[in-house]
Amino acid sequence: MMRTLQVSCVQMHWAKSLEFNLQRTLHYINAAAEAGSQVVLFPEANLTSYYFPFVVELDQKAVVAALKKTCAAARENDIWVIAGTICRTADRYLNLAHVINPAGDIVYEYAKVNMAGRDEQKYCRGGNKLALFEVEGVLCTLVICRDGRHPELYRIPAMAGAQILSSPLAVRIKSKRSAGNAPRAVPSSLLAPTRRYSTAWPTPLANLQTASRHPAAHPLYGSRTVSLWWKRDSIRKK
Repeated sequence: MMRTLQVSCVQMHWAKSLEFNLQRTLHYINAAAEAGSQVVLFPEANLTSYYFPFVVELDQKAVVAALKKTCAAARENDIWVIAGTICRTADRYLNLAHVINPAGDIVYEYAKVNMAGRDEQKYCRGGNKLALFEVEGVLCTLVICRDGRHPELYRIPAMAGAQILSSPLAVRIKSKRSAGNAPRAVPSSLLAPTRRYSTAWPTPLANLQTASRHPAAHPLYGSRTVSLWWKRDSIRKK
């Protein structure tokens, strides 16, 4: 098992077209590989968007094709990819995170268990399993957005040996301005200058700690990427 794992976390706009999202996803896979990362972690539903009801009107064949192109990019760049979609099933939709290995194979899929908000509750159903999978010999687990409020979803995998928790999400940020009409700072190291954003964050388990450093923002819709390293006794940002 490797002792160090570098992860690139990506932030993207939450409500863009499938074609736009795919283009940005392929770009960031390549950027993460060039930065030397072994893993690139994308936000919740980064391919399809999290925009209801638009997302449920997507052609599912196009969604599958976008996911296949993401798998091909993982293979071409020899990197692990954790990407998100909202996909139709026989019984409504699932909010999925796909774990793709450097060979371009989907080796694990996790379905969000706890739906958030009226639209997601209307169109989607929850998953029925906990996440436990290996990345480069490191046991990992995964929750999506609201799942993070339910610690049993990652406490049990941690008891089973998981050492890294990945938590892709989309959240609403209400911008506030001071009397001088200047935007007031929001304490988030991955915050984009948009009213709503999607981001992804790996959290170390078993008493690992993080150090803070703000990444540089991309000029396009506040998209950002940041690389981190995992070690058996510590984790730090680049």
